[in-house]
Amino acid sequence: MFKNLKHIKDWNFYEKIFSLIADAIITVFAINSDIPLFLKNIVWIFIIGYFILTLLRMIKIYNTHTKNIFHIDNEIKKYMRNWVNNDGHTVIISRDLSWVSLHDDTYKILLDKAQKHELSIILKKHSECACELKKYGAEIYDYSDIDYTPETRFTFIHYGRSNPRLAIGYQEGEVRKIKEFDKSGAIEYSLAEDLCTLLKKVSKK
Repeated sequence: MFKNLKHIKDWNFYEKIFSLIADAIITVFAINSDIPLFLKNIVWIFIIGYFILTLLRMIKIYNTHTKNIFHIDNEIKKYMRNWVNNDGHTVIISRDLSWVSLHDDTYKILLDKAQKHELSIILKKHSECACELKKYGAEIYDYSDIDYTPETRFTFIHYGRSNPRLAIGYQEGEVRKIKEFDKSGAIEYSLAEDLCTLLKKVSKK
């Protein structure tokens, strides 16, 4: 938990910490004050309610800013396995599909998609998994002829439907982050889709 705190760049989170400290100070004064019991009970109710609301807000901010932060490869592989395990067409843009191993659970999910013709993979370097998936119906696009490799990796799910989603993976310092986007109202989705279309056009199948 604490190793992810440095990734929280929202001042509201730290403001809430100061609020909790102030809440604790007010509580101490309330306990030791000579105000009537009735008023003291009202102060207690206010303090407890404010404490709970502040704590819930902190948890929400923390979860928002530390979601999908990965420190080891196995965490990324687990996330990607769950991400592609959705119905509909999946489009993967990767350098070499390194997060998939032949005959592991993720490969089996992709194999099922390939057999249903619901899998497209755009990559720089062919892997054994990609070659095998192609045999079973996956569309494989190879952009190795161009001197360019995207810094980010991204994967579309439910592609071609009314509710497609996008996961973009990128490096930030020592950790790998993945952010998720819906098509509606997300410029990131549109830019990723444009890059996907461009890579398809310059690739060989």
